Amino acid sequence: ACALAAFALAPAPASAETAGRIAFTVQDATLDEISGLAVSARHRNALWVLEDSGKAAALTAIGKRGERIATYIIEGETNVDWEDLSSFVVDGKPHLLIADVGDNEAVRERVRLIAVAEPSSLRDGTLRPVWSVEFVWPGGARDCEAIAVDSRRGEILLISKRHRPPELFVLSLNAEEGTPRTARRLASLAGIRVLDDATVRANPKALYRHQVTGASLTPDARRLAVLTYSNILVY
Repeated sequence: ACALAAFALAPAPASAETAGRIAFTVQDATLDEISGLAVSARHRNALWVLEDSGKAAALTAIGKRGERIATYIIEGETNVDWEDLSSFVVDGKPHLLIADVGDNEAVRERVRLIAVAEPSSLRDGTLRPVWSVEFVWPGGARDCEAIAVDSRRGEILLISKRHRPPELFVLSLNAEEGTPRTARRLASLAGIRVLDDATVRANPKALYRHQVTGASLTPDARRLAVLTYSNILVY
């Protein structure tokens, strides 16, 4: 069980240096709706990205100047609503986890995670999933755009997008396929503003600023960065 299960997660104090800066601009105009990004665990100067629903079922490696390096089609898969990407290492082997978990209307009975081995070389090609699993949310469908893999604990963390406050769930990280699993709710995320119904009715767009759209763990898995449309919070 995760040690965080008994607590509402609270953000750590912010650093004095909080001003953002542009690291790079993606140079490939075909990558126009990136919805997930992960640092490569194998290639020092590469990042992996995927695109949102309706785009190709593919992962693209880009360099740290934003240039496209290589694109890999994922064999046998369809991009229903790919929303996030996480890199992890198991038994010394780097992998990437694709999160097909988007559900804007909260109508999907099951959602899906797809693991591929990170290729040793970067050139256009195809990748075959090493495993995939379907799972359901406890208490009904959720929209989700944020995952992170804690390979030390063997866990996948998932954060809901539209619930107020956002909820943190966990799934076991293993290759067992078959009957859909059920994610386990761990906690609510403190520190993210929760708007009351009257405020949302008066200004529906205000709600989006506080929705979670991405997450990532530090390599030692001691800090969780959570991205909303307006902030980054570190837990």
